Amino acid sequence: MELIIDCVWCLNRKDFVKFNKSATEEYSYVIDYYAIMTKLSKSDVKGEEPGDSVIGLHIMKSFNNSLNKFKELHEDEDGEPEMKILYLLKHLDQETISSIQKFITGSHGEEYGFNLIVLNREDLPKRKVLTSFNNVRFIDI
Repeated sequence: MELIIDCVWCLNRKDFVKFNKSATEEYSYVIDYYAIMTKLSKSDVKGEEPGDSVIGLHIMKSFNNSLNKFKELHEDEDGEPEMKILYLLKHLDQETISSIQKFITGSHGEEYGFNLIVLNREDLPKRKVLTSFNNVRFIDI
């Protein structure tokens, strides 16, 4: 069984939604920073935006839930099915990417595909960040 995580870096959520709807690949889970932030803001009595640490906890919970589901499928399946996770990044920096990779490696423990999809951006991330991914695709939609 293969686990693939596609991280998306784009200027706005609209591009992400458009990409997700038009994606030829089918994703088992979609983890969206902005959707989580909106959901938490709506559940706050004052309607305030939660801090990055609170959103980060919910993102890790979403990853954990999807990885647990992956483990369940792996135990139940005789074949080699694939699970794909689509994750919308807010920040593309070395600290964020390293944290995600450490969490996934700690939770999953096996090899996984870790890809970056850059949507409609002309600015480029630093080379050190790009080398953290197995594959990098630049897409204009």
